[in-house]
Amino acid sequence: MKKLFTIACLTLPFFATSVYAAKGDILIKNEANAKLAIHNRVLAKVNGKPITVMDVVKRMDLIFYKQFPQFASSIQAKYQFYQINWKEVLKDLIEKELVLAEADEQKIPVSNGDVRQEMENMFGPNIIANLDKAGLTFDEAFKIIQGDIKLKRMLYVRVNMKVLKKVTPKDVRTFYENNLDKYQQPESFVYHVVSLRTKESEKGKDAAQYLYDQLKNGIKINDLKTVWENSTWAQSDIKFQVSQEYKQESKDVSEANKKILNTLDNLTFSEPQSQKSRQDSSTVYRIFYLVKKVNEGFIPFAEAEQKIKSQLLNQALDEEGEVYINKLKKHFDIQELLKEDFEPFILTGN
Repeated sequence: MKKLFTIACLTLPFFATSVYAAKGDILIKNEANAKLAIHNRVLAKVNGKPITVMDVVKRMDLIFYKQFPQFASSIQAKYQFYQINWKEVLKDLIEKELVLAEADEQKIPVSNGDVRQEMENMFGPNIIANLDKAGLTFDEAFKIIQGDIKLKRMLYVRVNMKVLKKVTPKDVRTFYENNLDKYQQPESFVYHVVSLRTKESEKGKDAAQYLYDQLKNGIKINDLKTVWENSTWAQSDIKFQVSQEYKQESKDVSEANKKILNTLDNLTFSEPQSQKSRQDSSTVYRIFYLVKKVNEGFIPFAEAEQKIKSQLLNQALDEEGEVYINKLKKHFDIQELLKEDFEPFILTGN
């Protein structure tokens, strides 16, 4: 049921295995000679409506174009994508047709304007050219997207509205309190280090003091490189560097650095610290800038609340969705005609 919600939004991130994972496998030496044969047949019937291999292919083409437009012209990439995903897409299409069957019973409206707007959102203003890249005609894409809009509206009425009432603020708070062990956080630091390396200790000391004064005067850490490059110090042999933003747990920070960081408040910086290099006898001056210190303890409820709410909503969507689909399966007739050993796609070439 989870994938059915995704298919309705046309954002299917199918599986950890993807065309990227298979991209390294060379199936045909010459891509230009690759040919894909499709064995079309009826795979299932929902309420008397057939679902064919080509229906599955058209759905996969739409997903493939959305997810991997850079491979739109690659026969081999499409073949691998088809092979990985076709059975799951078939299952989703069966569930989709069940929902659409009820939507037709309930006379859920979808205007042509709604469909055209969605098509433009997906394919841009140059719809026909981009549909051609996806291997779809205008009518095929129109029909698919019309069904997707109807699907989303039906699911909102039958599933989403129930779920939104089901997950309350009290449920979120109770989950947090019952699972506090999941929300422990170790002491950690977020910080930058400004480094100056030179073999002339006094010169390095003066340069470090210059940067320290700049910071005291309000220069932002992200602007310090520009300040250095525009100063006379940039012409010296001093090696200057502002580190990336480090995010480290306390246990991963050296004792010497931790001692300095623990003296700082958030968004403050240390005085220059000097240290002799064992490698080349140069002197390194460092200024530590503490962005944030996180104390050991529990993540505050306010920080965890939205994530917990999303988790509970997704869980409830899955559960309520399964109940809804099972109800539809009892109401409408389904015939699955798929044979165990059926292979709908064959790649040929040399």
